[in-house]
Amino acid sequence: MTALPNLVFASILAIVSIMLVSWAYGRAEARLLIPVEYTAFVWAALLGWLIYAEEVTVLTLLGTALIVAGCLLALGQQSGAVDHVETTAL
Repeated sequence: MTALPNLVFASILAIVSIMLVSWAYGRAEARLLIPVEYTAFVWAALLGWLIYAEEVTVLTLLGTALIVAGCLLALGQQSGAVDHVETTAL
């Protein structure tokens, strides 16, 4: 029963974070928000190494580099008018 307060706190944080991500997706282009969400993999690797002393392998570093490169590529693209699926299907 000592873990119950920690579980409740983690659950509240998870619910708040999901609601904030949903709010952000409703107000900004997904193209700009997806790289922020994908950096969670980078943070997970970094915090796992710092806090839990997990081994960082070459594949982890390669994957992290690919994620960062994809994020930078997505941010560099210019936004333009995009036809919605509903209008182009008719």
